[in-house]
Amino acid sequence: MSQPSPDERELQHEQAYVDTVYERLEESTKVAKSLVAEGLARGHIGHEGGLVERDAMVYQASRRL
Repeated sequence: MSQPSPDERELQHEQAYVDTVYERLEESTKVAKSLVAEGLARGHIGHEGGLVERDAMVYQASRRL
């Protein structure tokens, strides 16, 4: 079996890097969506402090998305 060319090796290396970036992006998206859901739920705890917490969490999560 022949060895991959330098271009093919570079492409494989770059593809592995891109795959890693997409995996991290997917994880970050899941975390941000979870924060949004938690933040929205805090708006239903029955006092104004919950609304402030909700707004802060949703704002921070939306910056991550």
